[in-house]
Amino acid sequence: MKYRKLGKNGPRVSAIGLGAGSATTNFGERDDEVQIETVHRAMELGVTLFDTADRYMKGRHERMLGRALRGRRDKVTVCSKFGNFDNPDGSKAYNGKPEYVREACDASLKQLGIETIDLYYLHRIDPNVPIEETVGAMAGLVKAGKVRFLGLSEAGPNSLRRASKIHPITALQTEYSLWARDVEDTILPACRELGIGFVAYSPLGRGLLRRTISAASSRASSPAISRRTSSSSGRWRRSRRSAASGRRRSRSRGCSRAARTCSRSLGPSSRSGSSRTSRRSICSSTRKRSKRFPPRSGREQERASATSPGILLRWELDTSA
Repeated sequence: MKYRKLGKNGPRVSAIGLGAGSATTNFGERDDEVQIETVHRAMELGVTLFDTADRYMKGRHERMLGRALRGRRDKVTVCSKFGNFDNPDGSKAYNGKPEYVREACDASLKQLGIETIDLYYLHRIDPNVPIEETVGAMAGLVKAGKVRFLGLSEAGPNSLRRASKIHPITALQTEYSLWARDVEDTILPACRELGIGFVAYSPLGRGLLRRTISAASSRASSPAISRRTSSSSGRWRRSRRSAASGRRRSRSRGCSRAARTCSRSLGPSSRSGSSRTSRRSICSSTRKRSKRFPPRSGREQERASATSPGILLRWELDTSA
């Protein structure tokens, strides 16, 4: 396992972490004992970054992770998130009010059975509350010793800059894979500029970048995958052709498709251990290159990657794992 510093001033953690979003929402096995065994196996393999949220199974996953880490707390970095809700009618709701920030943190600490959360994320930005107020309340948690570092999830460049003026932001967590590359345009550059680490969730595209999903009919087994792919059958076909091509290349190199995909997202590391990720090294199978994104020479890639933020992958216990 390789280890990287998360952001400019964050903790040193494993380059691959274990998340829980898919295992507790739309995908995957929900049996607690299976997930606890997975956590223990991940630790044996050198994983130190474990990610959860208060909304995952309505707190059940935080309790499960707390059980799994009992007696091993000092060996891991624990991350949790708050402020993101699912309404009964299927709509979304958010809460970034300062008074709720403190309430949510206390509840997560109790669920996890720990005294301090290492990295505490705002799961989604509340459009009705200025980000400065939410992050200001989160900074109060750091002063109180309840949280060590702060993070944001699914935040844009402007929100990152505004939040960073209130308190250092250690990490941004957003989906990133060969299937979802939106962050390359403005978000990764903002992370480089601000010294914020980038934690990529669903690095295997929720199974789309493996043989787990081998035909369009498989979408019926997962509402989330169906929503993501049904809007464009052409995109689905191109993605499947790309995945098949990737598997052939992986076999020729003696590695799995998952390992090859993740290595492209993580990028090479410098001798000092910091991330040196070149986003141009990622193949363009799911997005056509334009004049704004021409292929780079090796020297150009090296210059561009020298200031890259630490990029980590949040691996999930789901169909993609």
